[in-house]
Amino acid sequence: MNYSRYVLICLLMSIFVFSFGFAQEDVLRPHGKKVTATNEDWSYKRNPIIIGVEGGLNINFFSQAMVWDPTFPHGTIWNGLTSASGISPHFGVLVDVPINKTFNVQLRASYDMKNFGTSTSGTDYDFFSQVHDMNLKVDVAAAYITLTPLLRINATDKLFFTVGPTFHFLAGDIETTWSPTSLDGTQLNDFPFWNRIYANGQPWFQNGQVTGSAKENEIDLDQNGNVRLVQKSMRVGVEGGVGYKIPLSKSIFLVPQGRFQLMFTPVTDDTHWRDINNLNSVVETSSKKMLNSLQLALALWFEI
Repeated sequence: MNYSRYVLICLLMSIFVFSFGFAQEDVLRPHGKKVTATNEDWSYKRNPIIIGVEGGLNINFFSQAMVWDPTFPHGTIWNGLTSASGISPHFGVLVDVPINKTFNVQLRASYDMKNFGTSTSGTDYDFFSQVHDMNLKVDVAAAYITLTPLLRINATDKLFFTVGPTFHFLAGDIETTWSPTSLDGTQLNDFPFWNRIYANGQPWFQNGQVTGSAKENEIDLDQNGNVRLVQKSMRVGVEGGVGYKIPLSKSIFLVPQGRFQLMFTPVTDDTHWRDINNLNSVVETSSKKMLNSLQLALALWFEI
């Protein structure tokens, strides 16, 4: 009876040691254990956390509403400033935590450049009400630190969708560069609107300058002639996207993504352009300055 008990104990211990050794050998084998079920997903069985790096391009779309004092004539060249577009890079890191097989939560932090501009042709009036043909090129450069918490919805083990809010924190001043040219050779300081864009106590374009630049927070003046800060230090919006996981190895994935950022906060407050001879006279107001972006990204994800 005692002998049988010892045999049983030794048998059970042998089975345990053999099973453990087989499992260890399987882990150390170069190709691992083959999965027999075609729909088996090893990643969800062990619920890995994902960290990643990414880079890509922004396709930016800017729009604004421009309202002129109807008693104050303006040239058609200004009508082209109601919209602009541009391409700029973005770089980011992310962490992704699984909830279950269908849902993950993801947090992405990025350095996000938002550059855009436009070129327009038209007419403007000089101080003597004479019409002149002109060209104008405007470029705007801005950079943001963005935080985007997302819900990842897994349609399959590779295809997924993301949705969530996005928060953009301004990383420096928004800078605008104006490049006007007169086609008939007239000096640009003869054009009233170039001289009536007032910044830091001086008009932007004077003494025949053909280019100029200013920070966006220098455009507007209060009733006392002091500069009023108009750029938004933080913007809030919503982001939705789609992506696809391409396995490079058992724990590394190449992930192309496309997403759209719809922002609810304007880039700056409303901007008022004033007559240089009468700061109380607002000749133009630009409002609803919205900037949205289509983002293309290519990421490397690492399961840890």
